[in-house]
Amino acid sequence: MLLYEYAGEKDLKFSISDAEEFSPEILKINSGIINSKENYSKDSEENSMGNNSKNRSENHIEDSVRYIIEFESPFKSGIDINDRVCAELFLPADKKSLLVKDKDSGKNTRTREANGTSKYPGTHAGSGEIVSNNNEALKIIILIHGYGCREGRRRNYNYFIKNAIKNNYAVLFLHLPYHLSRTPEGEKSGSRIKAFTQEETLNAYNQSVLDVRKLIDVCNRLFPVQPDYFICGLSLGGIVAMITTAWEPLIKKAVFLQIGGNWNEIYYKSTLNLLYLANYKGRSKKEELEQIYSEYPEFLEKYKKINPREIDLEMSNYPDLSRYSQRVWFLSDPLTFAHKINPDRVLMINSLHDIHFPKKSIELLHEELGRPRIYWTNDFHTTLILRQEGVLKTIFDFLGK
Repeated sequence: MLLYEYAGEKDLKFSISDAEEFSPEILKINSGIINSKENYSKDSEENSMGNNSKNRSENHIEDSVRYIIEFESPFKSGIDINDRVCAELFLPADKKSLLVKDKDSGKNTRTREANGTSKYPGTHAGSGEIVSNNNEALKIIILIHGYGCREGRRRNYNYFIKNAIKNNYAVLFLHLPYHLSRTPEGEKSGSRIKAFTQEETLNAYNQSVLDVRKLIDVCNRLFPVQPDYFICGLSLGGIVAMITTAWEPLIKKAVFLQIGGNWNEIYYKSTLNLLYLANYKGRSKKEELEQIYSEYPEFLEKYKKINPREIDLEMSNYPDLSRYSQRVWFLSDPLTFAHKINPDRVLMINSLHDIHFPKKSIELLHEELGRPRIYWTNDFHTTLILRQEGVLKTIFDFLGK
């Protein structure tokens, strides 16, 4: 299996619906825990519906229209709810006419063919009816949330989305694997990830990147003119955004908030060591990881020199790389792919008092990225960074250049 490689699908199937028409079973949440439809009593269903209405109200962004996009993940984890990808599309209200509509039903629910043909004769290739002759390219920010994001705690993300709308950007808010609508039954959003082995961690990053790349493919069929794509990710989402930018050529610019590189620095030289040691499950202990990462500089230099166009876990086509038995760590490390990104297309935003990403890990990533612009905040590791006016101005000035 190739890592991070999405080649498109012959029959690209997805659904899109107005948020108000979205099936409430998808977002039935009680105290951050997803419940299955079968386990609902009448009372719990009514309570969930009440919470869902609250969440919908909280996620309403002024001067925008919200749609729900769903499709099957290109990567199969074997957990059905996790393998059904959900993304929320926030369109500026005055851009609503750019979205193509289903000619037969009049609703925004449809299936697209990836070969560029339409099931409706005489319409735009790969779409239904075009409801606007506007050839404007929509600007879309793909916003990737951090670890543990859950409904009821999205205010800071929504504040960012509100400001993006004001700056004439649409926003795609992707639910990461095992989070939000993709949370396995009986679990809290994202909780499964903290007990992953490194191979499971690599699979989760691979799935996340593939989901973003397929989402872009879907959106290319939702609009008559291919949109301009930007990506913005925070913490866990920032790592996903960085690896995605390294592999997805359609991303014009990227903003990485509160991230660094080198797992040895991140896992065991920050407060995250308390989390991972407490949830040890086949993970390398501190001394073992230091030994593993003693080989990383050599691996990284060889990887950059070879710069493979396609990779898999075995690295069987690259003997100089396959000999590293612990490459499973290296192939999800942001440092490995940073050299593939043009630094002029990158903005880093980091906090001086980040307790999860030590300064050395930030400096290592900054160096491997080619020293892009970095904006420092006098803050801790928190989503509140998305509400800082200086941060928002810096982001939108950068994207608008």
